[in-house]
Amino acid sequence: MKDADRNAAEPGAAEERVAALARYRILDTPPEAGFDDIALVASELCAAPTTLVSLVTADRQWFKARVGFEARETDLGSSVCVHALAQPGLLVIPNLAADPRTRENPLVTGPEALRFYAGVRLDTREGVGFGTLCVLDTAPRPRGLTPGQAAGLRALGRQVMALMELRQTVSRREDDIRRRHETQEISNASAVRLGESALLMRLAIEATGIGIYDYDLATDHLDWDARTRALFGVGPDEPVSYAGTFLPGLHPEDRARVDATLRAALDPLGPGLFDNEYRVIGPHGTLRWLAARGRLVVAGGGRRASSARSSTSPSARNRPLPSRQPATATNSSPAPPTTRSGTGISSPITSSGTRRSRPPTAGRRTRSSPPARGGSTTFTRTTGSRSTPTSAR
Repeated sequence: MKDADRNAAEPGAAEERVAALARYRILDTPPEAGFDDIALVASELCAAPTTLVSLVTADRQWFKARVGFEARETDLGSSVCVHALAQPGLLVIPNLAADPRTRENPLVTGPEALRFYAGVRLDTREGVGFGTLCVLDTAPRPRGLTPGQAAGLRALGRQVMALMELRQTVSRREDDIRRRHETQEISNASAVRLGESALLMRLAIEATGIGIYDYDLATDHLDWDARTRALFGVGPDEPVSYAGTFLPGLHPEDRARVDATLRAALDPLGPGLFDNEYRVIGPHGTLRWLAARGRLVVAGGGRRASSARSSTSPSARNRPLPSRQPATATNSSPAPPTTRSGTGISSPITSSGTRRSRPPTAGRRTRSSPPARGGSTTFTRTTGSRSTPTSAR
């Protein structure tokens, strides 16, 4: 094996060539007009009957473009181009039959009877040579190429590499577009599944009679669904707010406690949980108990999100106020939280009761609501397990 053959066959050199060709993704691709045109121009420039754009792998040479040559590839034993890989630039062999590197080559001794070779090495930007643009003739050329032919062949070799770089860039962009399309399809499918999940969740929530609300503390925006509005006695198109609707809708005795509990839940050093019970004053003075549970929403980077999410539904502890004197929101409402935000859930207390007040004691009088402005104070007289409302001026 000749020195050039050994260099081309060395594992390190072969691996570099194969890796470079893999990056260009050009091996075994269909003919392309750009490469064919370069081969034709080189053939005319050098007055050579055969021109090849040859790419050399670890065990073969494959022709991306060819003029005057039938085979699409040959093994390395039949390759003249493998000798051009020994060093960059132009290699000229005036007489292949007289040169010890090629005189036993099958393309020289066989029917092709090639005698002249001139090839310029194709190099990557990193300087890895993996092929040639070459011209061949069946007659020896003792003088080789003219200076103009040599310069033109080098220029055409650079055009081959420019075309390969452009091809690689286009291929990468097509891959990027394809990946974006695939990502978009996945995103669309995820959005559909998310929408279906949200619908199922909404149906499940509606089936339980629980309402949902969101509160953005940064913007002081409160959003109630239809069920929550119904529980608070608010119309579907009425604006709602924390300080103007939620707190005034609570029983006066519960407002400060609920507001303090919510502030504690939004404390960055706290547990981030909201779990409370409170009374809501509905239409016609109806007193409705609700149980609220929620969790603080945490955004990326550990920062608190500016939203609270809750659900509401009626409780077994509901008590109607005396019809003669409806309860009114006479106490001043605490200011809404302004620096933190969270997620809460308000749900009704079930008939079995997730929380129960201390069992009533016989004969004990307990105050159930504060006196309304200019009205009466209602007490509950407890006898055994039954309660009887009475009024005291």
